[in-house]
Amino acid sequence: AKEKFELCTVAEHVVRSLQPLAAEKNIKLELSGANVGTIFADRERINQLLLILVDNAIKYTPSGGMVV
Repeated sequence: AKEKFELCTVAEHVVRSLQPLAAEKNIKLELSGANVGTIFADRERINQLLLILVDNAIKYTPSGGMVV
């Protein structure tokens, strides 16, 4: 189901939820960049996609690294 929503809000939620995993590996996890604004998409699919991408970034970043 497509809807309008702020992409930044979803990204912030993903970063907060994966922060403990990053901390376990001593990885700095940071959300940065320009505010994309409102998009029209399937919120759950976008959330799932971002979770997978950030989770993979954490998995393949060496301890002491940074995911931005």
